[in-house]
Amino acid sequence: MMMEQQCCGIQGPKDWVTYSSSFRDNYAEAVAPWPFLCCKRDANYQILSQDGCRIGHKDYIYTQGCWDHISNAINSYTWGISWFGFAILMWTMLVMLLEMYYYTTI
Repeated sequence: MMMEQQCCGIQGPKDWVTYSSSFRDNYAEAVAPWPFLCCKRDANYQILSQDGCRIGHKDYIYTQGCWDHISNAINSYTWGISWFGFAILMWTMLVMLLEMYYYTTI
């Protein structure tokens, strides 16, 4: 996702330094402060400058966080799921009302 959307972390690349993650367990901060997926790439998907990315130069790293892309994906499905749940709730209420009417008329 980071390469496709040209973003890094949730708020930005410093998230990888600030918060703990399995990435940090595998790579020391001196070796890779953030995943190399955060590095800008050329048309052939080759990293423009690995050293520039490692030091965090703005020309070689994606500075925008991925939260906007994640939240848009979640929000696009939220309304559909909510309406589906509401429809089930209304169907259940209708069935219960019919059952109560049937029970009281017996």
